[in-house]
Amino acid sequence: MKINLKSLLFELKYWFYRPKWWFIDFRGFIKGKWFQLFNGFDYHDCWGLDHSLAKWILPRLKYLRKNLHGHPTGITFKEWKNNLDKMIFSFEYVLNEDKYTDKCYPKNYDFGFTSDKDGHVIWNDKRKANYHKLIPYEKRYDEGMKLFALYFRSLWD
Repeated sequence: MKINLKSLLFELKYWFYRPKWWFIDFRGFIKGKWFQLFNGFDYHDCWGLDHSLAKWILPRLKYLRKNLHGHPTGITFKEWKNNLDKMIFSFEYVLNEDKYTDKCYPKNYDFGFTSDKDGHVIWNDKRKANYHKLIPYEKRYDEGMKLFALYFRSLWD
């Protein structure tokens, strides 16, 4: 079982800044670590399981790509490398999605907003995002994930 020391220190630092919530935070902290001890994973990982799995899979795919010794039957070695590159892009896309969605907004876009007296949101910037710019990336993502599913049993070294 591996516990991330950096996140543990952040949790402890955060805990000391909110004294009136110490008991609730401490109880939640102990509950989470207890769950992790007996189940082998932190239940917070399930809040964004796609992101958690991508963080686990991506470095292993990159290692496999760098240290190839074979390929599945029916395709060439070059095709297998190309397929692994497509799979790697898909998992990088999951982890760095903001990098691609930021391209949809005009330069100097103001993400801030206010609300009126009725509670309706009023965006500071009236310009619209162009999500059509994501279509090529989404197609590459879909292709890589289909290849990952197709060659799942072939991910060996």
